[in-house]
Amino acid sequence: MPRFFKYKMHLIRDKKQIGIRNIKNFRDLGGLPTKDGKFVKHGLFMRSGHLAGISLEDINYLVDKHLGSIIDLRTPEETEDHPDQQ
Repeated sequence: MPRFFKYKMHLIRDKKQIGIRNIKNFRDLGGLPTKDGKFVKHGLFMRSGHLAGISLEDINYLVDKHLGSIIDLRTPEETEDHPDQQ
């Protein structure tokens, strides 16, 4: 079985364990292989779709996990279509 397919199966299993309910495509990038043959630690890097619909429950979950930084890679048009909550 190719390594990528094994990773995809692992990712789906871990996604169910993340306590985020209202953010699309939120997932832990832990388990991704690195260039030196190691793996990214679980709980270190997360990725998601836009956070415009984030709930208070989801915010509290991320605060409890000590989220350090958010890097928004959306275009200006995407941020206008789905603005962040204030």
